Amino acid sequence: MERFIFVAAIIFAVIFGLFAMVGGGRHFHFDIDGRTDPVMPAAAGHAAQTAHGDELRFKYIAAHVTVTPEDRQDFAIEITNPGHAPMPTIERDGENVVVDGHLANRVDCDDGGGADLRGYGRVAQADLPQIVVHAPRTLHVEYDGAGLAEIGPSQELHLEVSGCGGATAADVAGELEVEVRGSGRVQAGAAHSLDAQVFGSGGLNTGAIADGAAANVFGSGSMTLASVTGSLKANSHGSGGVNVSGGSITNAEFDLFGSGDIVVAAPVQRLKASIHGSGDVTVNGAVGDVDASLFGSGGVHATSITGTVHKQTMGSGDVTSG
Repeated sequence: MERFIFVAAIIFAVIFGLFAMVGGGRHFHFDIDGRTDPVMPAAAGHAAQTAHGDELRFKYIAAHVTVTPEDRQDFAIEITNPGHAPMPTIERDGENVVVDGHLANRVDCDDGGGADLRGYGRVAQADLPQIVVHAPRTLHVEYDGAGLAEIGPSQELHLEVSGCGGATAADVAGELEVEVRGSGRVQAGAAHSLDAQVFGSGGLNTGAIADGAAANVFGSGSMTLASVTGSLKANSHGSGGVNVSGGSITNAEFDLFGSGDIVVAAPVQRLKASIHGSGDVTVNGAVGDVDASLFGSGGVHATSITGTVHKQTMGSGDVTSG
């Protein structure tokens, strides 16, 4: 059984690695629902609308979005279109507010923050539709497409980024939830707690996390946390990795399947690790108790181990210190 899991993990990592190699300076975005929008007239325009809803969703879009959380219960949305892409529209979908860019299956990204829009040409970020949103301080934002979404300081934030676009988020007073799907990247500030997942080749960077973090990477993506205080749960399935650059961790629980690594530059009181494959857990700091299950060549290494070590091994992996 362990051999099967090990082989499956390696296959999983290779598949995601191949997807991550596609593109280079350009990244492709696929719309899995099968929708393809027709080429529409691209003309300069301006629109403004206020709407109530539980979530704010941007779909099939290439834009530069600025979201300002403030003391309000609705969303005030203003769109200025320079005229190089279709005019986004604002609509309700159940309890959600949706900004539709009408670019389904027409979006490729580039590293400059712009987009290659099939049927419209290459558009620089400054020439994309500019969308300004005034939103509640506790908010749920979904961004699917190309371009950039910038979110100001918030009370609580649930952010989902799909496709090849990027997002930035300022400090969050409470919980920060992030999901990245595809090749996009998210740069976030500090938060009280973190629950984050990266699927694909994208990435997430955050500031200091004050009271516990859950970090999961599936594929070849990456996650870097400036620091974590409290508990830390981290998983890597594939070739991606998790890095924690500082903090003080009470309980750490790590699961690795494949070739990805977890690196922590902070003391850990209690560490539990399960490794299937060639990935490693490295703690650049003191560790108290260690409980490790190692299947393959991956291992656990710490600067020092001051408590008890319990290990189960099948392969060349081991628990070491020094």
